[in-house]
Amino acid sequence: MLDRTLPPPFSLSHSLNLLKPHQVNLQTGAKLFFINGGEQQVVKLELIFHAGRWYEDIPGISYFTAHLLAKGTKTKTSKQIADTLESLGMHLEITPGFDFVSVSLFGLTKHFSEALETLVEICVRPCFPSDELDQFKSIFLQTLKINREKTSYLASTAFRKNLFGQNHPYGNEVDESHVNQILSEKLGSFHAKHYKHFTAFITGRLSEALQASIIERLAQIPVQEVRLFSAQISVPGKGSVHIKKTDSIQASLRLGKLVISRNHPDYPALVLANHAIGGYFGSRLMQRLREDKGLTYGIHSAIHPLIRHAYFIISADVSKEHKNFATEEIKSTLQDFRTYPLEGTELQVVKNHFLGSLFTEINTPFAHTEKLKNIYLHQLESDYYQNLVIQIQKISAEKLAKIAEEHLHESNLLIITAG
Repeated sequence: MLDRTLPPPFSLSHSLNLLKPHQVNLQTGAKLFFINGGEQQVVKLELIFHAGRWYEDIPGISYFTAHLLAKGTKTKTSKQIADTLESLGMHLEITPGFDFVSVSLFGLTKHFSEALETLVEICVRPCFPSDELDQFKSIFLQTLKINREKTSYLASTAFRKNLFGQNHPYGNEVDESHVNQILSEKLGSFHAKHYKHFTAFITGRLSEALQASIIERLAQIPVQEVRLFSAQISVPGKGSVHIKKTDSIQASLRLGKLVISRNHPDYPALVLANHAIGGYFGSRLMQRLREDKGLTYGIHSAIHPLIRHAYFIISADVSKEHKNFATEEIKSTLQDFRTYPLEGTELQVVKNHFLGSLFTEINTPFAHTEKLKNIYLHQLESDYYQNLVIQIQKISAEKLAKIAEEHLHESNLLIITAG
């Protein structure tokens, strides 16, 4: 008889094999990756443009250009665009980021070819109507006003500004003066410069006819070489900054620093160390600050690997009177991680949880595409994730302690508190 008081045995796979994409290189120079899989008759097409914050000449212009792409073209109003896509059962999502802008279309296979015409028109011939821009500016400024009342927003923006520098693309913050500089003509100019180079990832049930239709439509998007930009971090952020907000009853904490990127040989050990420190509910930070000290409902750490830099950050909200005590407890946790490294069961639990989470992230073809996209955009080896699984299993407690000493030492942290 099954004993239901005992948990099922843990079975760990040692193989992480991603779906193999079919690559098509257009004569224009654009690269298309087709990932065929799934049981449902749905398709997602994602266009990645080199048009993120990194390429801005005015802070915020990438964000505004992206959000106004679908607000009108030379032949269609925003309502006509929305009605057309809705009638075909399509979902359009445009996401601006630090390095790229993602334009995604998701919907039923049978209507996808018909919707491609609208997608291409949005990407190639937006007109950025002044009334739509004025409305979006008003919404943005009102949202900015609300966000500036939140300690979490103040701490996060101050962290990036102090870590990278206020004039660095990853560190600048959009304010009212920048918004006032953004005009329809400048959006058009930014679009003309930076929406001329894309990579496409197409996932789902893909017939040969649909693939041919996608290739034909995307070949209509003109392509030029990416204009290279550079920005330097003069002195990486370090030390402590407090943002006073007298009417707040809580304080937001952000502690972190620049770290190595995905293509560094020590990166697997770094991500595992982060997972143990604050990457899941059973982490050292959660145990100490939530379970033992009762200082917060939740605290977590993460590594953000951007294209040109990567950074480690610890985030938490605590009561204002406990912000200094909580900060010292975080620093002590990092110190103890080196003094009392993971051993035996704790190390195995961390590895199992990390690998289990990684495997659950690839349970659909669309999730596979997210990993394949990381490989391509970060210029990683094709077997990067398989090697990550192998490396994680080999990492020792001593290796984690050494990595923490080199890359996560509390004395090198930038500490931001707001509240």
